[in-house]
Amino acid sequence: MSDSKGRAPVKFTIDEFEPEAPADRDPVRDAEADKIAAEHGYKSREVDDPEPARKPGRPPRAKPSRSLHISADVSDADAFTALREANGWTSGHALKMLLRAYKAE
Repeated sequence: MSDSKGRAPVKFTIDEFEPEAPADRDPVRDAEADKIAAEHGYKSREVDDPEPARKPGRPPRAKPSRSLHISADVSDADAFTALREANGWTSGHALKMLLRAYKAE
């Protein structure tokens, strides 16, 4: 039996796969390579590496956050952006400062 291109089906399972044995390694050359790698900041990927791998992604925030999308007049949006940029604030921090000022009134 063959496929549409006339090729015989492949009957191969992972159980039949036998990887090649690793070549004998020279411990002196390995130590030399490890020393050079450490000098250049490379870290070992071997299991016995004393430093655990860092989990990918951003660390969790101290407080949960939520996106806020606001439709505003162009002049109001420009004034908000100018206030934020003049003080070096993020949009979230600028909103917090405006809410504090509103509550203080």
